Amino acid sequence: MSNRTSASPTPRVTYLGNGGAAHASKWRDLLKRIPTGFVLVVAIPTLVAAVYFLFFAKPVFVSEAKFVVRSHSDRTPSALGVALQSVGLSTSSSDAFMVHAYIKSRHAVTDVSRTVRLSELVPDGSSMAKEDLYRAFQKQITVGYDSTNGISTLRVRAYDAETARAAADALLDSGEKVINDLNVRSNAQAVHEAQETLSLAELESAKARSAIANFRSANRTIDPGRIATEASQVIGALMTALAEARAERAQLASQAPASPQLATLDAKVSAIESQIRIERNKVVRGPDALTPQINAYEELVLTREISEKALTAARAAYEEAKIDSRRQRLYLERVVEPDRPDKATLPRRGLSLLLTFLTCLMIYGIGTLIWSGVREHRQV
Repeated sequence: MSNRTSASPTPRVTYLGNGGAAHASKWRDLLKRIPTGFVLVVAIPTLVAAVYFLFFAKPVFVSEAKFVVRSHSDRTPSALGVALQSVGLSTSSSDAFMVHAYIKSRHAVTDVSRTVRLSELVPDGSSMAKEDLYRAFQKQITVGYDSTNGISTLRVRAYDAETARAAADALLDSGEKVINDLNVRSNAQAVHEAQETLSLAELESAKARSAIANFRSANRTIDPGRIATEASQVIGALMTALAEARAERAQLASQAPASPQLATLDAKVSAIESQIRIERNKVVRGPDALTPQINAYEELVLTREISEKALTAARAAYEEAKIDSRRQRLYLERVVEPDRPDKATLPRRGLSLLLTFLTCLMIYGIGTLIWSGVREHRQV
């Protein structure tokens, strides 16, 4: 009796242990129900993305600046409107795109590297090859153009706030230098072209004056047109004298047909007619005829007048080109200076993680549908 009383009861540890095993078995069954493809395509990539964005992704600071490229113009093609019209300047999208092209160029990488440490812009930037560095640099720089107001926006991403601001400032400074260099080259080209045009006009004018001088020397006359005018006046006077002589003879013949003065008047009329023929031949006939000389001389004079007008226009254009060369044609104006961000705005960890999950889930869903279709096709 005492032995039964002293015997220890059966421990409940065995029962609890069996319950834990059943609970673990339920979890194993649940995990077995999860498709392997879901784990590989959705769960693992999402977990890796979560680890990266939560523990390894560096905070990124974004510095933003706004600028506009203006040019001297009588009209305003862009939408800055009254503000630019009041100063006589206009924005040009093509000029702005030149600055954009520079900002996205390899030269920009070199210019920025003189101001900031590339390792703060691009991971391991100091040890990367130039082409790899250029491609990585492109991902850190964004520049856009708003056609509604002509303003360009520059955004620079970096792992340090001051580096982002300094890099944006360096890009704008270099872009302004590009505009200034373009102004210098454009002005120099304009002055050079105006100088060449002026030299050509001076040469043509000198040729025209020399041609007239040679004509005068060869024909021993200053102005054949003036000589022709004088000859016309002489012929006119002779015609008047001839008419008077004929009238006088006719009157005398009617009053005294046998007068001895008739022979004198006939000789006078004949002499006047002979002189008129001589004067007319000087104008239209013979090697010294004035008509061909007048035509040639008028062509030379016309050529000289045209060359002189061209010379006057070329001189005016040259002076205007020299005046224009003293002022800039294009300006890069900073509408908003590069700011120093006080908070990292990238990466957007929650949004990036959600997008990763949704993307993987979509890929998994599409893959599942494709696989189901393949299995049905095999069964058929």
